[in-house]
Amino acid sequence: MAEKFPVTTLGQLREIIADLSPSKTPLLIEGDPGVGKTACAHSVATEANEEMCEVRVALHGAEDFKFPIVDVATKQLSWVQSMFPTDPDWKGIILFDELGQAQPAVQAALLGLMHWGERRLGDYTLPVGAHVIATTNRLS
Repeated sequence: MAEKFPVTTLGQLREIIADLSPSKTPLLIEGDPGVGKTACAHSVATEANEEMCEVRVALHGAEDFKFPIVDVATKQLSWVQSMFPTDPDWKGIILFDELGQAQPAVQAALLGLMHWGERRLGDYTLPVGAHVIATTNRLS
C-alpha cells in the first residue's frame, strides 16, 4: 500500500479507500479544500452498496457526541451518543469531515473511534462493519 503514496488523483484516492474498506483500517485524508476528499468516500460507499454516515465535526462541540441522561427515579447516569450507527449489523463508512478543523476536545473524543484497538467512545463501540475515514484540509 505504501507505494501508492502520495496520492495525486481522485482515482488513486478512491482505490485506496476501496482497498482499505474490507479491513476497516482507519484512514485520514489530507488535502486542499474542495478537491473531492469527501466525494471520494461517498462514491466508494455507493459503489460498494454500503451506508454512509457523514459528520461535519468542525460544526460540533464534544458534548454533541456523548451526553448524559439522568434517570431521576433510579438516580442513575448513563452516557448516550446520537450521531453514529447503533445497529451492530450496520455496514458502511463513517466519515469525520474536517476533523483537523474541529475543536481539540472533539478531535480527542473522535480519535478513540479511529484508534484501531479501541473503536470506542465511552460505552459506545463501533459496529464491526464500520470503516472510519477522516478528512482534513491541508494546513498552509
